[in-house]
Amino acid sequence: METRSLLLISGVLIVCISAMPPCPKNINQLPMYGRIKKCPEQLEADRQFIEMTDKQYVNHQEGAKAMVALGWQYIARKQVNVAMNRFNQAWLLDSLNEQLAWGFGSALGMQGKNKSSLVFFKVAVYQNAKNNRVWRDAAVSYGNVWHDIKQIAYLDTAVLYLKKSITLNTDEADTYAELAKVYHYYPQADSAKKYLAIADKINPIQVDWRIREMINNK
Repeated sequence: METRSLLLISGVLIVCISAMPPCPKNINQLPMYGRIKKCPEQLEADRQFIEMTDKQYVNHQEGAKAMVALGWQYIARKQVNVAMNRFNQAWLLDSLNEQLAWGFGSALGMQGKNKSSLVFFKVAVYQNAKNNRVWRDAAVSYGNVWHDIKQIAYLDTAVLYLKKSITLNTDEADTYAELAKVYHYYPQADSAKKYLAIADKINPIQVDWRIREMINNK
């Protein structure tokens, strides 16, 4: 009788364990973990991470700033998956950090998810309206969406954002180079050549030779 009861309990346990949904995979590659419900193992990993950062930083806001800084370092190295993970860890610590929308947008753009990145860049330019690099990065995503779907409104927005970036900082050659490249896709090439010349004055090697050739030969 006791043996039968033990077998019955074991059977119930097996059914319960097998009925538990598996942990969702790769959610650390989605902004804010995709807002997907995490499994107990993932929640425990989050708890341990927060506990660890509590020992290293005076508060969650400082810990989030450190994770964001790491995220940008990995963006610069083009290690986008690691960068997204760091931005997500920052979000765990301080969801109000003003660089998160910018980080998520940039990482999505590097993943080729250009249209999805615009959702975050719309927030980023509002939160960081005086940061010329935010406007420039947002413009790149708008230009990439234009490449994908060829709707002129996206190209127009890319121009608008690049010009906004220039008003905030007139000395960055890469912004003028990006503007020259975007203008190249319009019927008239005069503006493309104008901004190419400005980029060259600041940094003669900024513009890729293939882009330079396309502009000059139009």
